[in-house]
Amino acid sequence: MSFLRLKRGIGRTSAITALLGLALWASPMGLTTADARTPDEDVQTTSLIGSYLAGRFARADHETGKAATFYKSALARDGDSDVLLEQAFLMDASEGNWPDALRLAERLVAKQPKHRMSHLVLGLSAFQEKSYERAAKHFKAAGSGPIGELTSLIARAWVEQAQGRTARALDLLKSRRQADWAQFYLSYHSALIADLAGRSGEARAAYEKIFRQDSRTLRTALAYARHKA
Repeated sequence: MSFLRLKRGIGRTSAITALLGLALWASPMGLTTADARTPDEDVQTTSLIGSYLAGRFARADHETGKAATFYKSALARDGDSDVLLEQAFLMDASEGNWPDALRLAERLVAKQPKHRMSHLVLGLSAFQEKSYERAAKHFKAAGSGPIGELTSLIARAWVEQAQGRTARALDLLKSRRQADWAQFYLSYHSALIADLAGRSGEARAAYEKIFRQDSRTLRTALAYARHKA
């Protein structure tokens, strides 16, 4: 029985009833019981639906490590499920379990070439490995939606700076396509990059601009103070 068919079946009853009837005990349909343990106790589950429901409840309780383990247990039983794959990836990434998160991200982009968060994580990994061309490709692919476009732009600017191309980095951050609220973040990163590159005049101008806009944000105040010092 596929995950989607199981999920549709659960929708006919409440989540609590489904959890008790299917995950903890045994349902009249003959689904096996899930043996739920914490990740520290080597979680083992024996049912697809039990693992999925346990993952949902763990996520709701902000137990991301447990949720990741349960979702991956379910994924082992239904490897074609985009839902399970995405949830397992998000939980591993949230927990900072990068080896598993990266493997799942690779699988996600193979199935969903425009999956923003997967590209972002893969881009960060490539950046750390100094594979700047690959990082830029992933960051560009992650630029969907207003937040995605802004994040992609900033990340690509840092890729340029990492290669010593400060002028290109700052040019990227001068984008006029971004909304007014996004200009604050673009100016902030322009100041950081100019400061790092030793272009003090440009950095000072950018810091003064963002400080006039908002003098109460701690990170910008601290960055401006370091620059002035």
